Amino acid sequence: MKSPQTSRLRLVGIVALYLGATAPLVCAVPCDSCGQAIRGDYFALSDSAYCSEDCLSAALPQCAACNRPMRGTMLRSATDTFCSRKCFNTSLPACELCGARSTVSVSIGDHVYCRQHGRAERCDSCRLPFVDGSHLNDGRNLCSTCKKAAVMSRDAAEKLFARAIRETTLVTGLASDSTPRLHLVGVDALTGGTAADSNSNSDMYESGRYYRHARKTIHKNLFGVTVKEKEQVTKSISILYGLAPDRFLATASHELTHDLLAEFYPRSTGAPAWLHEGICQYVAAEVCRRNQLSNAVARIATHNGAVYGNGFRYFMHRFGVKNWAGVDAFLRNTDLAELPETAPSHYAATN
Repeated sequence: MKSPQTSRLRLVGIVALYLGATAPLVCAVPCDSCGQAIRGDYFALSDSAYCSEDCLSAALPQCAACNRPMRGTMLRSATDTFCSRKCFNTSLPACELCGARSTVSVSIGDHVYCRQHGRAERCDSCRLPFVDGSHLNDGRNLCSTCKKAAVMSRDAAEKLFARAIRETTLVTGLASDSTPRLHLVGVDALTGGTAADSNSNSDMYESGRYYRHARKTIHKNLFGVTVKEKEQVTKSISILYGLAPDRFLATASHELTHDLLAEFYPRSTGAPAWLHEGICQYVAAEVCRRNQLSNAVARIATHNGAVYGNGFRYFMHRFGVKNWAGVDAFLRNTDLAELPETAPSHYAATN
């Protein structure tokens, strides 16, 4: 979302209309409204003459709010004209939370708020100010609307996680022999995770993490010769509770792709972070696109981070949509150790 911007509607101008009567005309002139000849008293407005008050009223500008002809002082905004301050106020934007109208408002994307509510606490899901909501134990806030749809239960999370596994397999054609175990956690349980600042316009704080631990057991005979080696790998994925379903699916797909990279592309282990995160975002976007989650796709595409955002846009620019085969060939044939530490800067977000 765009950063909040304070806007002020200003009075463009005040125009006075003066009405008056003249002496009877010697020669008849046509009414500028109905076209009939005028003899005797008439109404004059600027260089026009009108035979009756009805004709004059038809020629007067109408108020944009009440549609009545305007006599005397009128108020203008940048685009419309109003007969009174009351009518003018109807053109002012109304706060989405309290309905108050003011010449000073706070815009957040397509949403408008009064100054007070524009500075209110933000929901950590939709990133909009709220009045009615919940404070989660890890310090995050959810508005009442987002709370209703949030993934809070283990059962709901497991269903979405299973869906993410299926979708990730369909996008990549890869399936791990063992599925990482899912953990629902708070921000405080994610390493380095912190809740989004309520005064920030970012909604891209960390929402998931992939963990992998390999333990090798070596068996030797009496002569010290290795006779058997066994590697035991434990894997888990932690995802924040309270996420919107589309963000949960995107996060799960992203973290599952980390698992696939570790399983099928061991050469990528020492590659720069932007390659790992960019590919994971690429798969997450494909999953969301398959499920018609346009907001989630846009959130991934416009991420302004140098690692996640630029990394994703690098692979998107190079391979386009629905091209895991191209990414696969890149991973298998490229000398990943020669890649730069940061993604090319010309793939930075432009919004």
